Amino acid sequence: MNDLKQKMQLIWGIFIVMFLALLFSYGWIVSLALMAVNTYLYVRYMRCPYCQMHLPIVQRPFCPHCGNRILD
Repeated sequence: MNDLKQKMQLIWGIFIVMFLALLFSYGWIVSLALMAVNTYLYVRYMRCPYCQMHLPIVQRPFCPHCGNRILD
């Protein structure tokens, strides 16, 4: 996964599935597992491609650390 937009879509997709799992009787177990996976993916992959610093949850078109454009 090289594109930052694809990484963001994956993280938001898992986030939505996590909440949909709560509709089922034992969905909280699935939600906890997905929350752990989502946290790992965010910490591992949501970095600026230029300076490698972590990006905030609210995405901006520019990196808040180095100022380079990260979103098209």
